Amino acid sequence: MYAQVSTKLAAACWSACLSFFIVYCLQIPKSYESVMEMPGKVVAIVCTAIWVALMAKKGFHKSWYLANVGCAACIIAYNYFAFGQINGTSTVAIAMIAYPIIFAIWKFFYVGFQYLPDVLLNYIPDVDELITLRRREGIYSSAQQLCQQIAQAIAVNVWAIVLAASGFIQTAGNSDAVTQPATVPLYICGYMIIGCAGFFLLAAVLARGIKIDKEQCDVLCDEIHRVKEGGKMADVKPEVKALCEELSGFKYEDCFAHNNVGFQDGSVTPAE
Repeated sequence: MYAQVSTKLAAACWSACLSFFIVYCLQIPKSYESVMEMPGKVVAIVCTAIWVALMAKKGFHKSWYLANVGCAACIIAYNYFAFGQINGTSTVAIAMIAYPIIFAIWKFFYVGFQYLPDVLLNYIPDVDELITLRRREGIYSSAQQLCQQIAQAIAVNVWAIVLAASGFIQTAGNSDAVTQPATVPLYICGYMIIGCAGFFLLAAVLARGIKIDKEQCDVLCDEIHRVKEGGKMADVKPEVKALCEELSGFKYEDCFAHNNVGFQDGSVTPAE
């Protein structure tokens, strides 16, 4: 869950500052933005299938790690050309060539980290059922949406603070007629690197604790089904017991509602 929140924060930071980054850091005219993003949008249409195959072959953890590190690398690449504009070592023409290329690569990784959390969400209720003997998909789906909304609210509010601190001059008419302070692009780049690349890398690190995959989930579901059908907990196979303890973080004897997780009451009878 922490890894997912980190990616939601990174994506929200990206959405909040992208337009400002393009105009005031890369100095690309607004009218060209949508045109330059077309290659990336075409990539996004087909790359979901690639991530499905990649996850099936490499597992969730490696795919998640690749998606987040790739997104962070694209953010750093964006800022490389932005700093070139700021210190005068690059030109707008170079930025206009580099932007659609990086955006297409970014879209590939971006679709990956957008798709993968939805896959993981399918496994979480099974682990929760192992612990609580309840099916609570709705709770986890709601929690996911809540985290996304909170991340967006935090990113937008922090972005407003950063923009105000940079000395950004608000305009009601033609923004090109106003010369922004030199601190504005620096603050925008800092927000991109810390808020976007930083949280993507944090998500990659946090993903080390995500161990479940389809094969493990199948074993877990078989054990849950066995116990719910009247099987004895004492008859569990050693390797299945070890897997249940690894995925749940509980001793096997404390699973199947033998705990106080989920506000257990008389409606749930612990397994025998």
